Amino acid sequence: MYVMYSVIKGFYSKNIYVKIITNLILKNFLREKIKKYKTF
Repeated sequence: MYVMYSVIKGFYSKNIYVKIITNLILKNFLREKIKKYKTF
């Protein structure tokens, strides 16, 4: 898991667009999780 993270980190530190897209996906994913928790 940590190796995967470091590989991804190493890859997208070179590519700003990948970094931005990844951040957007994570923000959307977290928002969905928060909505689900708030409904309970």
